[in-house]
Amino acid sequence: MKVHELARAVPAVAVLALLALVAAAPPGVRPGPVLLTGAPPSQFYPPCETFLASGGGDSTYVFPRDRGIAQPLPVGVTAASCSLRVVGYGWNFARVVLEQWDPLTLAPDAGTIAFRTMWLDPSALQAYTLNCAPTTLFIPPLVTRSVEHVAEPPRLTTALELISRYSLGDFHAYFDPASASALPVARTIGALGAGGPLPGPHPVFAHALCGGDDDLQALRIAQSVMRTSTLPNLAVAEIAQRFRVPEPVELRWIEVAPGFSGAPPALTAGATAAGPGVPRMPLAVPVIGIIDGSDMIAPGATMPVTRVEAALSGNGLADRAVWTSHLDFDHTIVLQPQQDYWLYLRNAASSRYYVATLTGAESQDFAAGIGPYFERDVATNTWGQTVGYALAFRVIGRPMSSVGVAPSSPSRGDLSLRVTPNPARGVADARWSGGVGPVRLEVFDARGRRVATGQGGAAGVWHWSGAGPGGQPLPAGVYFVHARDTAGDHAVERLVIVR
Repeated sequence: MKVHELARAVPAVAVLALLALVAAAPPGVRPGPVLLTGAPPSQFYPPCETFLASGGGDSTYVFPRDRGIAQPLPVGVTAASCSLRVVGYGWNFARVVLEQWDPLTLAPDAGTIAFRTMWLDPSALQAYTLNCAPTTLFIPPLVTRSVEHVAEPPRLTTALELISRYSLGDFHAYFDPASASALPVARTIGALGAGGPLPGPHPVFAHALCGGDDDLQALRIAQSVMRTSTLPNLAVAEIAQRFRVPEPVELRWIEVAPGFSGAPPALTAGATAAGPGVPRMPLAVPVIGIIDGSDMIAPGATMPVTRVEAALSGNGLADRAVWTSHLDFDHTIVLQPQQDYWLYLRNAASSRYYVATLTGAESQDFAAGIGPYFERDVATNTWGQTVGYALAFRVIGRPMSSVGVAPSSPSRGDLSLRVTPNPARGVADARWSGGVGPVRLEVFDARGRRVATGQGGAAGVWHWSGAGPGGQPLPAGVYFVHARDTAGDHAVERLVIVR
């Protein structure tokens, strides 16, 4: 994604010119997506040049089949790849999973959809030579930070796990018992999923975490529904989900959550609880795209032309549900706020796609960003609105405020932050120094929801009462205090509230 600076500036100039034309449009005209020349940067990244974190270690943790290791990653991480120093002894087979991490229970979220997963067979492990785990590429990259006011942001906490599967030998994972790394403490994974601590005051597995380039660090989740509460009993041919984005964003990719391969109802028509129905053949490749809301008020017999689309890529040998994306788009569009769009999924009968069950207690951001959900069993049939559901999906892109501007790399300045007491029963003091210009403070809960904000100068103290937006005391748990200055420098402190 390294390009000549002049070539990088051309799309930004084009965007500004197109936005000027939009601003000059007659009143009442709703702008559609801004079309940019050329394709967006590929989801495949070159060898890493910038590492967010790295560390070694000579201590070893030995684990056999059905056991493994878990290394939580930095809070709010955006990364292209990660490697853990793990060596196999024997004929080894392993699964690597990147998923949301609950810092309170020190375990993955129950029932969470994995962000990425891959299998390491003896060939991938370079059997009989090095027999070590290779770098795990995140394709597309991992993005956990959101623009403000998305419907359901993901957690800001994630972990990379490696679990031995179908192996005839042990794995040796190397770690530093007293690492100076800012990464959270590493854990072991037991046969039934329960983990345990490693020896030492701050054990961290030997690792290298690739942050990609400035363009990757600028990416954000522009809209998302993270709840994956229901997997329909019957796969449908086509799905349409209406949505809006909170701010202008250059679209990069879309993710949906199909049920993992091997479930018979995902490949059948007329399936019931009693058994599968008749297979739908042939099984076409699913295609996902965006339809402008000005072209379609509601899905009809004939669907409008998509503004952009691509074929979904497969899950590979997934043995669980994984967020799935597509091949690169062939051109770029900019989605506009206050404008309806439709996420349109066709040829979808080869799988079932997770949806969120609505409770009626959704936030204002959810109501503003997520519209009705439609589906139809056959592409020639009438669409039906499925009330009380929303498709689980993630829209990732680059906010227009950052197009043409090279953002500062995270955590490279002199901004420092300390929160005391920790744990806290009531008031906690956030002390910072070394900022450039005014500093904004934000507190997020373990699910990534903003619960409190503050501000101050380049240095200062913010007295936080432990209360949420409504003034009510927040429940006990793990929270994350963020400080960010006007130069883009960023510092994070983990805070535990006890009651």
